[in-house]
Amino acid sequence: MVLALVSSHFVRESQAAPPLISLPYRITDTIPASGTAQGATFFTDQFVVDYHGETIMLSRFHDGLGQTAVDDAIEIIVTRPNGMNTVFNHDYSHGCAGQIFPHVPFYITHLFGTGESVVSVRLYDICGVVVNSTQLYLGVPGSPPLVEVPTGFSVEDFATGLGNPVGIAVAPPEFGSYGGNLFVANRNAFADPTGDWIARIDATGGVSPFLTTDLYDPGNIAFGPGGGFGYDLYIGNNGAPGFQPNSNVLKVQANGTSSVLAVLALPEISSTNPSGGLAFDTSGSYGNDLFVGNTGGRAAIIQVTEVGDLAPFFFFDSPQTSTGPVALVFGNGNGFQQH
Repeated sequence: MVLALVSSHFVRESQAAPPLISLPYRITDTIPASGTAQGATFFTDQFVVDYHGETIMLSRFHDGLGQTAVDDAIEIIVTRPNGMNTVFNHDYSHGCAGQIFPHVPFYITHLFGTGESVVSVRLYDICGVVVNSTQLYLGVPGSPPLVEVPTGFSVEDFATGLGNPVGIAVAPPEFGSYGGNLFVANRNAFADPTGDWIARIDATGGVSPFLTTDLYDPGNIAFGPGGGFGYDLYIGNNGAPGFQPNSNVLKVQANGTSSVLAVLALPEISSTNPSGGLAFDTSGSYGNDLFVGNTGGRAAIIQVTEVGDLAPFFFFDSPQTSTGPVALVFGNGNGFQQH
């Protein structure tokens, strides 16, 4: 049963002021199953929402999507700025019908009034034996992806104005005066290739264009480890009919001079797209070569030598791996084998 009603009674103010939160808001992480006495309340939360017209869903995820499930029930009481209470209650057990019935996101915008509302959430048992819950959010449809960090850490902008960053690497000290700078590949999603560029970011967050030519939908980037590859910047560059028939690996020196190390054209692969990562073997176990993750045509890892010779190294042909790689990295040998 779903009950949503507006009541005319008022709630007593709590002694400690509840915190003001921002939307979307995670009410709780997943609560694992545990034994309970029948009728017990096993979770409570109280907070303040400063509401100004957002669509609010009770959902599993921050963007208002995802089914929720509580063993057994949830109650949400919203005290509006005018003192009136609105109440939402849902019993996921359907009256102790023998199982928990997950539910699509609930639309609960109507509970809120403009301004600061106090929200009280209670998860409680009805049927006895056990309690648990999925993750629960006051979700807002269309919210951008969340960046969550451990307690004690914070997230802030370091550099802005990058467009669509997709690849990132720190230059080694040997990369001339730019050693230690951060390099970021920006792609224009197969639109105007003039929107593709490689940004250089200094320690203060200052952004400068480093390379704006010879690029088409660049993806992953990596710096050479020395030896035959030097310490140059390597870029996985996509191909496109009418502009660049085949994908390639672009090599860029510290002075901005670029050249093609290898054209990624192989008879075993109908088309190439080096969006699956770039990684150098520095252990010698695999020839000290460059490895490129290919996600176009036949998904594969391609091995590239320092002179640009290439060969397929591994094919993702099983049903479990048919989508290909999204990133490549070599183990450091410290607990991770050098594969």
